[in-house]
Amino acid sequence: MSPINVGFVGLSATGWARVLAPALQTLGDTYRIVAVSTTNETSAIASAQRLSEETKYPVKAYFAKKSFYIEWPAGRNLQETKELAEAARQNGVRSIVGLQGRQSPVLNKAKELIASGKIGKVLSCSVIAGSYEEMGFFGPLVKQSNVYTTDSSSGASLLEIAVGHHVDTLLYVLGSEISTVSATTTTIYPTVAVTQDDGMPTGETVTSSVPDHVAFSGTLANGALISVCFRGGYKSAPGRHQLVWIIDGETGSIRVENAAQGGAFTQIHAPKLYLDGEEITGRLNQLFDGSPEGAVYRVC
Repeated sequence: MSPINVGFVGLSATGWARVLAPALQTLGDTYRIVAVSTTNETSAIASAQRLSEETKYPVKAYFAKKSFYIEWPAGRNLQETKELAEAARQNGVRSIVGLQGRQSPVLNKAKELIASGKIGKVLSCSVIAGSYEEMGFFGPLVKQSNVYTTDSSSGASLLEIAVGHHVDTLLYVLGSEISTVSATTTTIYPTVAVTQDDGMPTGETVTSSVPDHVAFSGTLANGALISVCFRGGYKSAPGRHQLVWIIDGETGSIRVENAAQGGAFTQIHAPKLYLDGEEITGRLNQLFDGSPEGAVYRVC
């Protein structure tokens, strides 16, 4: 079968998304990168040249109307997201919004344990998670390349990105939907210091118009109670986990946790999984059957 041709929109030569394209090489000849588009021609050409070298495919810096996969969040706000969905429908193209946490082998194992009745009926679920200061966004420090995350109009705040990804994963693992919800947000760091991308201070500050702490509670359609608290900007410290997720059932409990930097982003980092206090080990960090020993799960 001929390879599927892939084009990237918004793939700069230096941005975080640049790590995704080379990952296609791991899938053999299934995909071929043929197009790159960014906000300016120079950036597009630089990205195309870089990808041509890394993937060994000639890349043309253009984009045509095709079916598309878009990273969450799809739009900067609800209206923009609706417009994207309507444009896809009108043009008869397929559209996919990427919420990669659903591909985590660890979280799929947790989902399997729940579905098989290992902890009985799920009664409650609580999450404490955070995006920590060293990451350079959603807190008192922001890297120059992440300054846009302090602007509410960008649609790239802690709520849209970190919480949005985690809520989708939570509902996927629990196999239900939110029935009722009550939420509170606050901005603890209204003035944010700007650093270079290497962490060195610039002496500049920006005003943040986005929440850096989000808490909500509610019930699921299956009757379970949920409670989620996401914090931004704390310093990493011994004993301070970046993710603690507890799912309690009638006969047992599941705990998902990660103390590593960025560990709250389960769509990127594989957490540890515990059933009734016992860690479940094995090849839980393997994304595909037959993947080489030691190949660690990392979607993006």
